[in-house]
Amino acid sequence: FVVIQVKEHPLFVREGPHLHSSVELTFAQATLGDQIEIEGVEGNVEIEVEHGTQPGHVFRLKGEGLPSLHGGGRGDLFVEAHVAIPRKISEAQAKLLEEFAELGGEPIPKGSSSGGSILGGLFKKKK
Repeated sequence: FVVIQVKEHPLFVREGPHLHSSVELTFAQATLGDQIEIEGVEGNVEIEVEHGTQPGHVFRLKGEGLPSLHGGGRGDLFVEAHVAIPRKISEAQAKLLEEFAELGGEPIPKGSSSGGSILGGLFKKKK
């Protein structure tokens, strides 16, 4: 008997001839759109990020997967978008985000005036 085990790849998950991967986008890239390069099976591959790309959106790159074992083309590469939210921002960035929310008719987040802390004034001393 011969037992073969396929080692997991750090970037790709295989599903037959298709591959699945993910890419991290900044808030600005997802909102405004961008042209990015990611690592593919046989070198870098370009992805056109449309403006307004939502977290969890899956880009389908036809023919960028694995070759079929029986011939007849290649599988596809599916890339899921993750949008990175910054953990720390400057006061200037916070002001711009408040203005962004206001211009969009959104409520201004209550955490924005608390110095960037997620917990806000929860642990401030009572006077």
